[in-house]
Amino acid sequence: MGDLKILRSIEEAILELFVWMILFPITLFDLVVHHVKFLDKMSGEMASSDNKSYETRMSPVSFLVFGVSVPIWMYINSHSFWTKEALASMPKNNDALLAVIILYALMPFSWAVINMLAGSAKFTRSTFRLYFGNQCYVFTPYYVVMFWSSFYVRYCKIILHTECVGILFVGLDILLIASMIWLLVVEWMLLYRAARFLKSVGFYLLGIILSSLAFVIAGRIIYVTGQTWMQ
Repeated sequence: MGDLKILRSIEEAILELFVWMILFPITLFDLVVHHVKFLDKMSGEMASSDNKSYETRMSPVSFLVFGVSVPIWMYINSHSFWTKEALASMPKNNDALLAVIILYALMPFSWAVINMLAGSAKFTRSTFRLYFGNQCYVFTPYYVVMFWSSFYVRYCKIILHTECVGILFVGLDILLIASMIWLLVVEWMLLYRAARFLKSVGFYLLGIILSSLAFVIAGRIIYVTGQTWMQ
């Protein structure tokens, strides 16, 4: 019986992995194209107690984890990129991956709090889950572009000529800027419909400050703990 349970667990894990591989690009496309409409729909799914939720789209945390973990996992396991000092500071792969995901969840967390305050939402576990889930969706496209860009830039420095890397930098920079603009526009749209104009502006600026501070804190944690492989 024990072996059968293990086999079933492996089967479910493999099935879920392939389901994620199919649902991730579908979810990403729907989010980028329909943004607020998509978030409203998924908020309804998050609030639902139906066991059939997320049949056609990924759940927010799964979406964030899958989108971020794949390039980071490849990045971590590309040991040819690392110096001896960086390799010495690197924890086990699973621990390193978890550390990165937690650090970069600080920015969705800060915007979730901002949106709750702007909408005068009462804090409960379920309410925070809805707001944080929306932010997991919103930040994932930007993170996907950022982490894949970082991985490919490092990889291309090894296998491509210098002039090719220069052309690649331009394309990646344009894509990164476009994804950041998309992120900021969606954040504004979410705040503007939750509060009046002046209040929305104030919380929007506060959100930018807090998320920037979260990014700086993440960087300081990386530096203070000597994680040179993340720098």
